Amino acid sequence: PEERNAFVICNLNYQVENGGFLQYFDNGYYCGIPFVKYVLEELDTPESKEAMHLLDSANELWLCTKGLYTKGFELLTEDYFKVNDALIDQVEAYLSKSNQ
Repeated sequence: PEERNAFVICNLNYQVENGGFLQYFDNGYYCGIPFVKYVLEELDTPESKEAMHLLDSANELWLCTKGLYTKGFELLTEDYFKVNDALIDQVEAYLSKSNQ
């Protein structure tokens, strides 16, 4: 499970950092959302809660637009960037702790 948790969080971060939430969904990584949400819930920090809210909003937008570009994806991505550094530090600490 630790490897899977690391994998899905890294995919979220990599995809959103490089092409936004639209890229994350476009490339099919949304199938890992339940595992991403598990890790974010385990963290239980303001940043993880915000990331989960953004992920849920992006997922809803993806379903509503059937994957077509909208400005909403850009806005959600910009908000993700605001919590990303702290979130990644928290995820690293969480994964290190779970590997001990």
